[in-house]
Amino acid sequence: MVLAFFGTLMSSLVVGVMLAAASGVLAFYPDDSGSSSRISLPEALTFGALISATDPVTTLAIFEQLHVDPHLFNVIFGESVLNDAVSIVLFKSFSKAIGQEEKNVAASILGMACDFVITFIGSAVIGAGLGCFSALLFKHAGLSSHTELHGPKLELSIFLVFCYAPFLLADGLRLSGIVAILFTGLTMKRYTYFNLSEPARETVATVVSLMASCAETLIFIDLGTSAWGNLLVDVTLLSWVLVACLVARAANVYVSGWLLNAREPSYPRRRFEANDMHMVWFAGLRGAIAFALSTQFPGPHRHCFMALAMWVVLTSVWLLGGATAPVLGALRIRRCHGDQLKQLALTLEPAVKRLAFVQLDRQYISPMLLRNARSEFSPVAGRAEPDPAEMAMAEMSERGEDARSPVIREPPLPGVEGAQVAPAPSPKHSSPLLTAPAEDAE
Repeated sequence: MVLAFFGTLMSSLVVGVMLAAASGVLAFYPDDSGSSSRISLPEALTFGALISATDPVTTLAIFEQLHVDPHLFNVIFGESVLNDAVSIVLFKSFSKAIGQEEKNVAASILGMACDFVITFIGSAVIGAGLGCFSALLFKHAGLSSHTELHGPKLELSIFLVFCYAPFLLADGLRLSGIVAILFTGLTMKRYTYFNLSEPARETVATVVSLMASCAETLIFIDLGTSAWGNLLVDVTLLSWVLVACLVARAANVYVSGWLLNAREPSYPRRRFEANDMHMVWFAGLRGAIAFALSTQFPGPHRHCFMALAMWVVLTSVWLLGGATAPVLGALRIRRCHGDQLKQLALTLEPAVKRLAFVQLDRQYISPMLLRNARSEFSPVAGRAEPDPAEMAMAEMSERGEDARSPVIREPPLPGVEGAQVAPAPSPKHSSPLLTAPAEDAE
């Protein structure tokens, strides 16, 4: 949350200020030859907002392949999901100030802040509200009997309508459709999905997964074909933009990390370690969202900012994405395999269930929205099935293993044949889940 909201805002401001400061020195080529090569502060902030949208698809794919520490995976994935929503709303708020003659700077800033809050909260309420309404509909409509006779087509159709309706409603109200369907997805996955009949669940999972894969493929095809357009841009200007993005990402990650570590984390949250911060900073790739927003850039410098956005996206994907695996090894990021993930679920499950929101959900929200009063949803595993902690304990007990204290080994240093695993450290000083770095073998 801190990285997605506070960090994205800080990143946008840093990039915007650095571009505005260089406006009198570097040439921002306008679309119209009669326009000025200088850019205004709202234009700089608008570009800062769109270029702060991260898309670490490449990094997450490598993380999953190499079984990287789930905590770090979830930090980067969670930041990228909310970060896109925040960047889109900031982009819309800042872009409204482009071309306006506003002498009162304080009033302009206050207006943009109010617009951001109204857009984000309004879109979230629309998305979550329609998601909860869909859960109530499937709970009380009794569509399961229709599915038994005619198949899951009706349930699937209504489910897909509710997936897209929030986007249309929010967009019609001049809010953010993407933020609306983000919160719709969160609520429908948690509540509506479990009110479907079993055949409809299987069909919905298959269809939604197929649609997601097709949409992702089309987005990257569009991104790739757009790379052959007019990408002429001043090399000095591009270099300055790249430096601004790196500095802004550092301000995002390290300031947020310092704020998170300012107070001792309560279990199950752990401290944001230095190597984790370095990896999160390195994982700040830019992707399709940044380029898509640049195509909607208002003002006389639209094509210049489109070219800059495309070059930033290509550079980050090629350089940062391609160097992810070596950087993981250099930073000695922890890895998890099979039974270690089950041990983590065993350790995390009781602590997560004690969180205030999870207890509120289990006691009040789930009984109201779910067909079955007792929800079997696991807040750690993220799906409805038997308790993963109990499954892990039973499975490891059958093999005669001790399931009480999870140990996660770190990758050995290059050239070292073996490494001893240090005992689990005290939660006061480090993570209660993960061990300290392995000592070099003598």
